[in-house]
Amino acid sequence: MKHVIVRNNEKNEVMLIIVVSKKSQYNQLVKVLEKLYNENKFIKSVYISVKIDANNVILGEDTKHIFGDEYLKEEMEGIKFNIYPDSFFQINKSQAIKLYDKAIEFLGESRNNTVIDAFSGTGTIAMALSSKVRKAIGIESVESSVNAARETAVENKIDNVEFINGKVEKVLPELLKKEKAEAIIFDPPRRGIDEKALRSVVKNKIKKIVYISCNPATFARDTKFLIENGYRLEKVSAVDMFPQTNHVECVVLMSKVAPTK
Repeated sequence: MKHVIVRNNEKNEVMLIIVVSKKSQYNQLVKVLEKLYNENKFIKSVYISVKIDANNVILGEDTKHIFGDEYLKEEMEGIKFNIYPDSFFQINKSQAIKLYDKAIEFLGESRNNTVIDAFSGTGTIAMALSSKVRKAIGIESVESSVNAARETAVENKIDNVEFINGKVEKVLPELLKKEKAEAIIFDPPRRGIDEKALRSVVKNKIKKIVYISCNPATFARDTKFLIENGYRLEKVSAVDMFPQTNHVECVVLMSKVAPTK
């Protein structure tokens, strides 16, 4: 056994994911997990993931649903989300709400415009700002997260959001050729934003950029590129997402500098 992953929601309902290194361990665990599931009312969902390759990805390519529900329900910003094993969803809900509220505050009203949510995960930000924009478009590389986001939009009757499955550096340049967007919210993983995506932002003269960062090093690299290519840092705010650790989330508003006459 490699990892035991426990995800829980506000109701303390638990999704249990066991990560093993050999397929032979699968059958041995099923009976144990069945007993655990039947005897614990808080466990609502059980998965086994077989991970053979040694890398920094937690789950393996073969993840199977064993018992209970396929997903947990979590509510944020008045929207009920479906959370699957590989869905990206912030684990500190109270701080996540502060983080997203600050990002939406920085963005401001944009009722007549389109806003892109890049690295959208399960669509939390796109759907949270849907009432403040004409249209929100999410881009996410994890297919199951995109499917979950689409389910959530339908279940919550949000009809002005669209979710695209693909890598941001590939999807964004093509999307901006056909979609007039006023602003982009970036919430990338620790590796930051690919330069190809940033170049497409510069080329299309996007007016506002809200950048949510979990890594100061890549955040500094990416904002340096944007500043050197005609953007100005307007506002900065920090959110302590993981208290008593050295990790902090940073929210930044950048705007396109008007050309001098």
